[in-house]
Amino acid sequence: MRTPDGIDLTWRSPDGTPLDEVIGNGEPDSLPFAVRLRQQSSTGVRRGDLLWTLGLGIGVVSDRFVDALTDLGVDGWSTYPIAVEDRQGRPIEGYQGLVADTTGASELVSGAWWEHVQSFSYFVTERVAGVLLRAEVDGFDLEPTEAGDRVPPGPVAD
Repeated sequence: MRTPDGIDLTWRSPDGTPLDEVIGNGEPDSLPFAVRLRQQSSTGVRRGDLLWTLGLGIGVVSDRFVDALTDLGVDGWSTYPIAVEDRQGRPIEGYQGLVADTTGASELVSGAWWEHVQSFSYFVTERVAGVLLRAEVDGFDLEPTEAGDRVPPGPVAD
């Protein structure tokens, strides 16, 4: 990200790699500091199961979201610890960073899978969508795909 004056505002790791790239590659443990997200735009006390990350290509999801994926046995994703705070800097418990599949071969795939990068949006199969709804996971919209969308091919049958 650059300012109109051309100043680079990208947050970077000590070796110069953009932080969202380190996180998106599933390597947040390689950072010499904890990953932290301060919720700036939250107006209420209740938060959804997927948090808005200010447009960064990272995902932050609730423990309930992770439990639903785990219980269903969905492959191709991982989580990492993230410290979520409210606007005053108070901790908000019950969230994890999410690294989704970027190959298009899972039931949970990054919304930018064709570029092999993380996104704050996801493609899921009908099976996963059903489980998330039954688990009362909220904070997301389900939109059916249309012809011409870059829909991932999904899991490959054995």
